[in-house]
Amino acid sequence: VYNMNPDLFRDKYNVANWWWEFENGFDAYKNMSKYVDKVLVCTEHAQKGITNTIKDIPVEIFKYPYRPYQDSLIDVKDVRKKYKLNQKDYLFFFNFDYNSSYDRKNPEAILQAFAMALPAQKDAKLVVKTSNLSKHKLEHAKFMDVAAKLKIKDRIIVIDEFLSKQD
Repeated sequence: VYNMNPDLFRDKYNVANWWWEFENGFDAYKNMSKYVDKVLVCTEHAQKGITNTIKDIPVEIFKYPYRPYQDSLIDVKDVRKKYKLNQKDYLFFFNFDYNSSYDRKNPEAILQAFAMALPAQKDAKLVVKTSNLSKHKLEHAKFMDVAAKLKIKDRIIVIDEFLSKQD
């Protein structure tokens, strides 16, 4: 953006909002700091990841406002009924979008953790809420193959849809 229109940045106080998921590795983006006066992040984790590299400008935490939806949430029993989830099962939840990097998000790790933690508990289920599965059938087949090899495929419940805030 700076190269296309440097006047957007000149004689202004420029604040960036960068998201970073790692504790390091920001080196490739270090040069961007010369275009901004301050960086705002949402979490201490992101702050640490960026400040491990960026030392010459402040990186501050700015918590986004949170608006609770308690009044409009669907009752847990209704959610279980809607998705045909047994009311008595212990449910564990994992959420990811297949459009994100499959390898980086590593959804297979949740399968391994679930299988290690609850190898034989038939009333423990892992609900995997995904989106965009139809565009990534090979990755999903790989995911389910790992579940089968871990002998937990029958305890994996996949919900592939976009949900409302209430859901």
